[in-house]
Amino acid sequence: MIVFSPTFGKELIAAGLGGLPFCWSDDGTIQHRDQLTVAQNTTLDTVIAAHNPAQYQIAVTQKAASQASYESDPRFINLLAQLDNATAAQIANFVNNNSAADAGTKDILIRILLILGSLI
Repeated sequence: MIVFSPTFGKELIAAGLGGLPFCWSDDGTIQHRDQLTVAQNTTLDTVIAAHNPAQYQIAVTQKAASQASYESDPRFINLLAQLDNATAAQIANFVNNNSAADAGTKDILIRILLILGSLI
C-alpha cells in the first residue's frame, strides 16, 4: 500500500522541510527523523497527517480521462501530425495567421509549439 504519493515531496517543501537530512519511502517509512528538531518533527507530522495519496490518484485519473478525450479528437490528432512535420517558419506563419492574440502572446505560443514539436 502506498502511503506517500509523488506529491509528498512538494508538500514537504511547501511546509519548509525541503533539503533537511531525512528521507521517506512510498510505504510510509521515514528515516533519520532523529536529525530533525522537535519543531521540524512536529511540522513533518502535520504534513503526514494532511497528506492524501488518494487525491493524487484522483488527479492522475482525471488527467488520463482528459488526455483520452484529446487523443480521440481528430483536430488534436491532425494538429500533432502537422506539428511533427512543420518547420519553424510554418509554425510561426500558422500562429500569426490564426490567432487574434497580441504579438507577445503569439511569440510565446510559437516558442511553445516549437518545443512541443521537438518532443514529438
